[in-house]
Amino acid sequence: MKSIFILLFFNCLTYAQSGTVVYDAIPKKIDTSNLKASDDLTTDSDIKNMFHEMEKSHFSTTLIFNKEKSFFSIPNDINESEIEIGEKLNRILLKYQPTYIIIKDSATYSLKENFMVKEKIINDWVISTETKQIDNFKCYKATRVEKLKNRKNEESEITTTAWFSPELPYSYGPTNYSGLPGLILELEFRGYKYVAKKITLSKEIIAIELPKKKVISKEEYSKKLKANSQF
Repeated sequence: MKSIFILLFFNCLTYAQSGTVVYDAIPKKIDTSNLKASDDLTTDSDIKNMFHEMEKSHFSTTLIFNKEKSFFSIPNDINESEIEIGEKLNRILLKYQPTYIIIKDSATYSLKENFMVKEKIINDWVISTETKQIDNFKCYKATRVEKLKNRKNEESEITTTAWFSPELPYSYGPTNYSGLPGLILELEFRGYKYVAKKITLSKEIIAIELPKKKVISKEEYSKKLKANSQF
């Protein structure tokens, strides 16, 4: 019976044309012992309570993919009034935008305002031999170091960690992370962890179409933001 299940499972993988992954987005615990309010209208207790609400808030995100494209989003079929304050704050901090990946372009497209902001996929992952099981899939650890600049133009480095499975041969993952030889089932970055909690594969092709918006580069979009901030 077990061998029949395994055979059917791998046949499903072989013929799968598309799929859906639901990730649980989990904020990491934050040390609030040294947090202080920055104005007279907010108390230290208010700040700590805000982060506590964020830590309690887990919310679902969805990745839809076929062999050529993917689409990552937070479901928007929830009434805004029903969303808890912790989730609202998490969405703001994540600076969430619906994101598309097109394999042949080797690029991501993020919906920002009335533009599709195009950014080349930088495949600088370092893959290790470390493994672990996620939902019965053998996953390998990969890391990459990203350089970020704040508003003062000060540079810092953050490390992003991904766990991907070559058993699922799709080069996609949460947000705009991709480029690994297998589907990302867990991702840690910027104080958040995405963990796959449901994986659905299909023999049918799920059509994925980008919104009909003007496509601009990341650099062009940054210039527009800078120009608008001067008014």
